[in-house]
Amino acid sequence: MHCSNCGNIVKRGDICCSKCGVKLIWKEESNRVDSASKSKIVAIILSVFLGPWSWLYTYKKSAIKFWVMLGLILFFGILYYTPMPGWFFISLFLYLLIFGSWLWALIDTVIKSESFFRNYPNE
Repeated sequence: MHCSNCGNIVKRGDICCSKCGVKLIWKEESNRVDSASKSKIVAIILSVFLGPWSWLYTYKKSAIKFWVMLGLILFFGILYYTPMPGWFFISLFLYLLIFGSWLWALIDTVIKSESFFRNYPNE
């Protein structure tokens, strides 16, 4: 058998490829492994429409990014509704933070390889 990622010859029963390290999927395991894998196309569509909420699609690998951005947006969202001097700058920063988090989620999803999503959450 050959590795589907790099083409290296692998032995029956190997867990991962000795050359590239990708987890091997044997026919008897395919239903279990394929049900856990993700699609890069779905991840990109989610990130276009949902921004940082798309990190929930790959939560095991993206949890810290999701919670940091959610915390920052909530913090500045609360400041936005608090009457205080400098309201304009807080609202401007909040809008830039929301746009930046959306852009970060989109770029983060696009630059990840197809094998990241195919082998999720094992990679």
